[in-house]
Amino acid sequence: MPKIAIIEDDASVREAFRLLLESFGFEAVAFPSAEAFLASGKPGAWDCIVTDLCMPCLSGFDLLERLHAQ
Repeated sequence: MPKIAIIEDDASVREAFRLLLESFGFEAVAFPSAEAFLASGKPGAWDCIVTDLCMPCLSGFDLLERLHAQ
């Protein structure tokens, strides 16, 4: 089953999106920030990453740059 990481700073959007993906049979894990996602220690364990682009501190674009650097 595909594993999807959701990175979204708005709690209601994050939870709604997670529930929607799970209703379609995906394994979805939600993170409140890019920093929390990176701190999980498993950025390469996901089949797909869905991220908000405009977040405080580390944006979705910044996250993409960090993942490419790894």
